[in-house]
Order: sequence, then C-alpha cells, then structure tokens
Amino acid sequence: MNREARYDWLVSLSHELRTSLSAILGYAEMMYDAKQPVSQRLSCIGRIRRNAEEMAALLDRQSDFSKLEAGTIEMHGKKIHWVDELTETMLQLKQKAGVKRMGFEVEGAGLPKYILSDPVLLREVFFLVISSLMDRSHKGGIALDFEMVELESSKPGLSCNIYCSGLPYSMEQWSTWFGSPPTAVINGSDTSSEETLLGEPTVDPSLDLAARICRALDGDIQLISCAKRKAPAIRITVGTGPVEGVARLDDIVFETAEVVHSVDVTSVDDSRSCEGKKILLIEDNAEIQILVSHFLRRCGALVDIAGTGAEGIKRACGSVYDLILMDIQLPILDGYQATRTIRKEGVLTPIIAVTAFAMKGVKESCLTAGCTDYVTKPLAVDTLLHIVKQYVH
Repeated sequence: MNREARYDWLVSLSHELRTSLSAILGYAEMMYDAKQPVSQRLSCIGRIRRNAEEMAALLDRQSDFSKLEAGTIEMHGKKIHWVDELTETMLQLKQKAGVKRMGFEVEGAGLPKYILSDPVLLREVFFLVISSLMDRSHKGGIALDFEMVELESSKPGLSCNIYCSGLPYSMEQWSTWFGSPPTAVINGSDTSSEETLLGEPTVDPSLDLAARICRALDGDIQLISCAKRKAPAIRITVGTGPVEGVARLDDIVFETAEVVHSVDVTSVDDSRSCEGKKILLIEDNAEIQILVSHFLRRCGALVDIAGTGAEGIKRACGSVYDLILMDIQLPILDGYQATRTIRKEGVLTPIIAVTAFAMKGVKESCLTAGCTDYVTKPLAVDTLLHIVKQYVH
C-alpha cells in the first residue's frame, strides 16, 4: 500500500477510535445523573461495553494490517462450522445496521455446513467489507447472498454477494476503493465476460486489506452488477476445501441480536443556560447524535439533527439557528463541503467543527472552509457545553 493510502488508514483508525471513546465518555457522564432510571443506566452500560469492544477490534485490525504489509500473516485452516463462526460478527454488524436505521438481510440455502478455512481471517473479511459499506452509507440496507461457486483452480469455494442499497455510486467509483483494481463481472455473468476496471485507485484501506485476506484464503474479491438487486455489489469468495458428502444447511440463520434503541433524552438539568436556543447538529454517528442532543436538551436547547451533509445544508438554509455543530467526516458530502455550501448561501450562523481528526492542519482547514471554531473528539461534556454557551449568548 502506498504512503498516501497508509496515511488515510491511520486517519480513519484515529477517527474510529476517538468516536468510540467519545461514546464511552459520554455514556459514563450520563450515568452520573442520580435521577436516571435503571433501564437507562443498563442501556448506558451496554453501549459502553459495545464501544469498548469495537475499539479492541479496531486495534486487532491494525495488527492484522501490519502483518499483511510485512507478509507475515499466516492462514491456519481447519474444519469449521462457518455459520457459527460468523454469527458473532454478523450480530455485531446487524446491531450497527440497526443503530443506523439500515436493513440487514441474509439469503442462501443448500450450502455445506462445514468448510476448511481460518475462522479468524474469515470473520475479519466479512467485518471489514460490510462495516466499510455501512460507514459510507446513511440509508437503505445491507443484503448478503451466499452460494457455492467453482474457483479458477476448479476447486469449490464459498461466495457471498454483498449489496448496500444506500450507496449512490457507479461501478467505476466502487472500483477505486481497492488497492489493486478488482475484476468486474457484468450482470452476474461468468468469467468469460469479465473486464478489468483500470485507473488510479483512491484506496479504501479496509477493502484493500479484505482483498489481501481473501487471497490468503484461496479466494478473491470482485465487483459485480447483478440484475437481481439492480445495484453494484462486492463479491467475496473463499476456498472451502473438499465439500463432497458434507451435510448441507437448509437455510442460513444468524441468531437475532437485540438492537439497543435510543435512550430517552428528555431529562432536565438544573442549569438551563441554553434555554430556547436553536441548535442544528449535523452528525452521522447515532451514538454521538444521542449523546450530544441529550446534553444540549438538558441545558434547554432546541436541537434538530441531520444525518448527512446534504440534509444539514437543507436545514441550515431553510431555518434560522443560533448555532450549527458540524461533523467533518460525513458520508458522501463531508463537513468541509457542507460548510462551504452553507456559507455560499449567505448563512452567517456560527458553525463549530466537531471532529475526530486530530492531525496537524485540520483546524486551519475547518476555519478556511468557513467554520467559526473547532473542537475534537473525544468530546468532554464540559468543553462542548462551554463552547456552545460561548456562541449562543
């Protein structure tokens, strides 16, 4: 991976870690409220635990990335019940989809119950690809279609077509996410109709890492455009070893995980220093939406939430606000672009950049784009409220 892609990977890793840490600190702060019901307290504990687990998984993936770059990662193949091995990962992803209000579907039947593979690497591939697609989307849903295929080596393989209906990108745009341009299979045809999508890639480090792992598992990653879903998809294939005579699955079922819903954010604080002030929060992460809106409303603010840059622009230009809180890393249209557009429309409302980017020069970039001020994640509640009060009074 080139230097620019490696830098993007580290920036992304920093962003994800700081976002999870913000959630942990925020929910811990909420638990100081003596009036908090037991049900909300248990919800906070669950969210703290889940975000801590996500941070641990991020660090594990950084370790795997380093090993792959050094060429030292090894596959430890063994006979596994692959659905059981993937269940925990799929439930984590399903929960993430639920938080983002996205659907999550799985299809497949008649597949072998056991395959020969490395369970750790297998889980890693699916997590990297599906999580990356979710991070790029803010609506729609994820659909997984499993089937058996014949690999180029004429050996059997397990295939999964992963669709994300909330991504408005073309096949050519999808192809730029990989370190090495993957093969595109048009309309779900076989390899006789393949064509390679060339061009200088804008690498998504997670997908590039997933492609490397797939190849270590005797498989590959492809882009497909299938008439069934009427959308591009990423096809994962991995080797299975001999499957003749192996018992088959009637259906693929990943046990349902309870999706934690939003906690009540209407509790009242003694300090009403933002009473009646209208604040627009432009943020795509559901955890941060819940936390920031909770503390702002507790201070008496009237909070509107936009989950995308485009929605944020529409709200900012269509209503009068006392303050705008702008996340910088938004899907499709980022915070820099959204801020520039809002300023071009003549909106003079103070805009505070709220970002997990802590790299040198980010503050200057935010101010140049038109932001009034800048705070970084992990968010300290006192710091956030202090800067909010500074600009609404």
